[in-house]
Amino acid sequence: MKRTLLSSIAAAGFMLSACAEPNDSNVADSRVREAQGSAMRGLQATVGQPRITNWTEARLMNRIYELRDQPNLSTFTYRSGLNGQLHCVGKSIGYGLPYAAQRSNPERPMGYEGRERIDSATIPQAEPNGLFMPDSASATWVLLIGPNGQAQPVYVEDDITVSPFPLQNVATQCR
Repeated sequence: MKRTLLSSIAAAGFMLSACAEPNDSNVADSRVREAQGSAMRGLQATVGQPRITNWTEARLMNRIYELRDQPNLSTFTYRSGLNGQLHCVGKSIGYGLPYAAQRSNPERPMGYEGRERIDSATIPQAEPNGLFMPDSASATWVLLIGPNGQAQPVYVEDDITVSPFPLQNVATQCR
């Protein structure tokens, strides 16, 4: 019954959007938004919200953040080989940071144009080192323990797995 009601509401939304004038995208967008809003109100009235009482996922998220926050968290970094088998890269500190991660907001408000303040317009903002970071990158910075026992940043473009303990059944073990 619920699926039929939701399917009918969704179908009505699509039919309304199909009836729009082809040259008037604002009218079509308005009709689609109206149909989607109607469908979401129907969903809410029929199904409601989940009754979360234990907040387990939120507790797990907090625990993961707290464990990651340990300053000298000893980890092991592995890369995936062509056959999917993991190979040890080395002992490491922490879980690595995506290359595109930033300490500052990537954009800032544009500010003023003449005497008028423009809050909705933004422009790119450099990192503290003066460089502009990419929106995305497939690399990761990992603090690997070098031969001298010191942690050094290593730029890794392979897909990696980082674990707080040595993994079993891998092609090469970390020593």
